[in-house]
Amino acid sequence: MEWVGRILSLACLILLISLVVRYHEELPAIEWSVGTVGVSGLVILFGIVGVALNAQAWKVLMAKLQPISFLTAFSITGRSQIAKYLPGNVFHYVGKMILAQKAGLRTRIVVMSMLLEIVLLVFTATAIGAVGYALSDREYRLYTYLFLAVLVAIPLLWRVLKSRVPVLSEGIDRVGVGNLLRTVAWQTASLVLFGTTAYLLSRGLWPGVYALGWWEMVWAGSLAWVVGFVTPGAPGGIGVREGLLVALFSSQMGYASAATLFLALRLAQVISDGLAFMLAVWIQDKR
Repeated sequence: MEWVGRILSLACLILLISLVVRYHEELPAIEWSVGTVGVSGLVILFGIVGVALNAQAWKVLMAKLQPISFLTAFSITGRSQIAKYLPGNVFHYVGKMILAQKAGLRTRIVVMSMLLEIVLLVFTATAIGAVGYALSDREYRLYTYLFLAVLVAIPLLWRVLKSRVPVLSEGIDRVGVGNLLRTVAWQTASLVLFGTTAYLLSRGLWPGVYALGWWEMVWAGSLAWVVGFVTPGAPGGIGVREGLLVALFSSQMGYASAATLFLALRLAQVISDGLAFMLAVWIQDKR
């Protein structure tokens, strides 16, 4: 499954790059200016803020398990983020566990918090993506059914996981409903910020050309994150995530423009993760 995921990730990347190369003459010109550069810098900054929001979500989960400061959470989260590219996929959670152990946190507590973090994030992103996709369809009957399915499926899956995974059940009881809801709120903010960066980048690269809505970018980004996360072997969901976004918006933008936009978004995200890593290392050295 890992090799299938890697091949799929590589195939998506090759396809997207080939679309840009083949149809580059049809792309609108990017007029670089102070505003364009400023928007690009803001997108990268928002990527770093996204890492901080994820760190805050983890801090809230740890509040009743083994309290940690925000700087500790950011230092561990920021340094572990790079592992989703090398060695890839979900290895940033492995790196997070190792760094947390070195910081003196108990292994069982860290595993418990990370399981909760992953489950909550997948459920949150799936809910945003599914509801957004349903609402984007003009068939009102279809999106009503999908919306109801999401409302029923999420509590049902939550109950199944709670009963089947003892450490997860223990974590839910110890963390408490209030902190679980606060964690979901921080995770939602992170997903919304990711969609906002895509929206800003599209407006920054081609102002006034493509009228992609902010909400479209939010729900599509959430859906793409889930697909990239569950694809085994895909480093950080690279290629797979962008491929889905291109498939969703190629009819509005054209294949080449969509591929260019979402590859640029990935590049900005990689730069943000790299800068967050360096900031986290600096914070750790200063403490």
